[in-house]
Amino acid sequence: MHRRIVRKWLWLGVLIWLASATAQAAQWVVSLPAVAHWVRPMLMPGDTLTVLLQPGHSPHHWALKPSQLKALARADRIVLVSAALEAPLYRWARAQKRPLIVWDQLPGITRLQGEGHTHDHAASAHRALEHAPQTFNPHLWLSPENGRALIQAVAQAQHALHPQSTVVAQKTHVVLARVTQLDREAETTLAPLRRVPYMVLHDAFAYFDHHYSLNKVGVIEPPAGGVGLKRLLAMRNRLQQAGVRCVLYPSHENPKLLHTLVRGLAVRTQAVDVLGWQYKTLSGWFRAIVKGYAQCLRPS
Repeated sequence: MHRRIVRKWLWLGVLIWLASATAQAAQWVVSLPAVAHWVRPMLMPGDTLTVLLQPGHSPHHWALKPSQLKALARADRIVLVSAALEAPLYRWARAQKRPLIVWDQLPGITRLQGEGHTHDHAASAHRALEHAPQTFNPHLWLSPENGRALIQAVAQAQHALHPQSTVVAQKTHVVLARVTQLDREAETTLAPLRRVPYMVLHDAFAYFDHHYSLNKVGVIEPPAGGVGLKRLLAMRNRLQQAGVRCVLYPSHENPKLLHTLVRGLAVRTQAVDVLGWQYKTLSGWFRAIVKGYAQCLRPS
């Protein structure tokens, strides 16, 4: 009899805990897989995470499925990088008064200007490796410093969404410690390579380059209308004059022009998954980026 009562109360406790966990479960929606890597470690049991940008699509052109629109409408928190990068999503969320975390509006982040960088591809048709107006570079997610700021913002939201939970603070401490470890590992790997000159195709790497004080000497932004022979020769000459050892490019972009550009030169090319599509964890993704840099910048 006593055992039956104990079992009954144990099951009742489990049911109450499950009901509480279900009631507290939060629905998170993020724009990019790279953003998801910084948010996912802070999820609580039962929380869900929807990533809007799907493989093969560009963050500059948003076409959402009905299921994604439903996720947005039901979200307890929506995380965007900036009002400029995800303009349609930002306008919709503001109009619908949805709860937003906008990364570039958080305190404590680094904001960089991007030479030769724009998300207006028509306006970029006139330049390649030339001086261009300075515009805000929205690729915040490759900076551990900015990652820490987003983790703190997510932790604040989780305290509000899970007010009965006692583990948010502990989880935040663990996740921030993990970021510190990844940062130190990257610093150890990249420090000996700081003087090696390199360029990037599309200025999506700026925050990583800045954080680790690397020797990026230029950005290749191919004109939308294509590159003629004269321009191609000028670009090759620039690479040689700068003593460039490698050119890094986002793995989701077509490297055909880049391979033509460096053909016959002692210049490596290296794909880097800047958007984070190929990895499931923050640690795996960040370490892969560091490895890509190290492979590209290594001594001949």
